[in-house]
Amino acid sequence: MKRVLNFVKGRRDERKDRVVNSNICVEITNPLGQKVPSEDEHIIGLQTGYGYDVDLSGKDKSMTKLHKSAWQGNLEKVKLHLKKFDINAVDECNRTPLHLAAAQGHAHVVCFLLNNKAVADINDNDGMTPFLKAVECGVKECVGVLVERGVNISVTDNNGNTALHITAKQGFFNIMSMLLKYGTNCDCANNSGEMALHIAVEQEHRELVELLLQAGAHVNVVDRENRTPLMLAARVG
Repeated sequence: MKRVLNFVKGRRDERKDRVVNSNICVEITNPLGQKVPSEDEHIIGLQTGYGYDVDLSGKDKSMTKLHKSAWQGNLEKVKLHLKKFDINAVDECNRTPLHLAAAQGHAHVVCFLLNNKAVADINDNDGMTPFLKAVECGVKECVGVLVERGVNISVTDNNGNTALHITAKQGFFNIMSMLLKYGTNCDCANNSGEMALHIAVEQEHRELVELLLQAGAHVNVVDRENRTPLMLAARVG
């Protein structure tokens, strides 16, 4: 424990997700019906390759106009295309319009889709639900909307990673704080036997390590390589 605490007291990781209001489901649009752009963590997610690649050229026939409108955050077109297309239709990657809106940070579209019975627990080909994708892209507002609508916060991707594992890797402080406040299990192991604490230590996200320790994460649990968070803390210094 002392080694982990010393690790936390060392150089702090300055990377945090931006603070946005996760309690507001408002439709902020310009005259074209498109969401007004805002600075948010999903931009970082997309730039580092954690957002989706979407083909808007029309070559991907599984990508409906509803998918495209949700991806672009165009609420008026989403409303229009919902009259023709299934709200839970999936593309070739098993992504629904809700996946795409959540990944892009279009909280107003996420709210609308949920209000119109979009299913929130469909997995894409990587096992990601819209909730997990919003977490991975660092979009706190969309994460908050989905959590408040009662999504399963313990859901895992194909590698057994929970939302807490993902935030530990990405370094999203405020999203991790939110998840812990909602009672996420901080000692859940993924398919490699890693807890979120293993990952946060290995990634040197010191403030996240401190959060997890405060939440009661155990420091002596071994992963499949017989490594504990204590051992990793000693290794990274």
